[in-house]
Amino acid sequence: MKYRKRSIIYVLLAGLILLINSCKIKNPPRLELVEYKSLPTFPSASAIEFYKDKLYILGDDATYMLVMDTNYLVVDSVSYITDTSYRLSKDIKPDIEAATMVMNIDHPHLFAISSNSTDSRNKILYFPLEEKDSFLILEKSLTKEQRAALPGLNIEGLTWVNSRFVLANRANTTFRMNKLFISNNTTNQTIIIPPSAIIDFVLDSQTVIGVSGLYYHHETDIMFFSASEEDTPSATQDGTINDSYLGWILNFSAKMDGKSVKPNQMIKLTPVNKRFTKQKIESVCVEKFKDNEFILHLVADNDTGTSGLFKMRLKL
Repeated sequence: MKYRKRSIIYVLLAGLILLINSCKIKNPPRLELVEYKSLPTFPSASAIEFYKDKLYILGDDATYMLVMDTNYLVVDSVSYITDTSYRLSKDIKPDIEAATMVMNIDHPHLFAISSNSTDSRNKILYFPLEEKDSFLILEKSLTKEQRAALPGLNIEGLTWVNSRFVLANRANTTFRMNKLFISNNTTNQTIIIPPSAIIDFVLDSQTVIGVSGLYYHHETDIMFFSASEEDTPSATQDGTINDSYLGWILNFSAKMDGKSVKPNQMIKLTPVNKRFTKQKIESVCVEKFKDNEFILHLVADNDTGTSGLFKMRLKL
């Protein structure tokens, strides 16, 4: 009997230890601003990508791609529109909103895509980075039927996941659900849309938060995203800017074939640093990763003709 009582006590103690361990709270992620850089002469930055110590920045009404080092010094630029205006007008701008790096037959290429929010905003830029000036501008006008099947079309994120493009379609106060478009097309000067699958990107919020950028980190299988609050009822109308966010989805490759996906974490940026006040974060990329620590770069468009760069340290 004593042996049985002792065994019961051991079992209860073991259960208590397991319960205590399961209730331990994991250290929350730590996010801090490392450096900020204003870009007063580059308009409306909307996309940023990193490759081999260089950052590639595009703007939705800019005429050229800006190339900077990780200290935020300009090292190059590539003009892809002959217009000499500082900011292209809404009527004629290609509205480049998203970009991603793709290795095509072991050669790095940068894809950038228009928002496709109107029939004329239908460009795909294709930069072979070993010969950046040998870029291509591809055009693809969606058919009336294809556009009708994608209401509220406003592509603002683009990334490359296991040989598939993933695009983010931004929500607004009319179309309140963000969407992820999955494309199975190849990288050979491909036309990225229309998508082969559509996923609801669910952000649990009372206010409308629009996803503005995507970056997939292959080594960790994490999908990073940027997002912001903007009071606008349409894909073409600017609205009042409120808070911006950085978030991520763990184990993304296992979730991209579902019907919906939610972020594991989404951090409001203004409490991290007051520099983010009224900054509309448009895109994110990862520079490096080591010991569960990421160095990321965010880019902001303030709808005033200027831009901003933010270097961040994230510890998971």
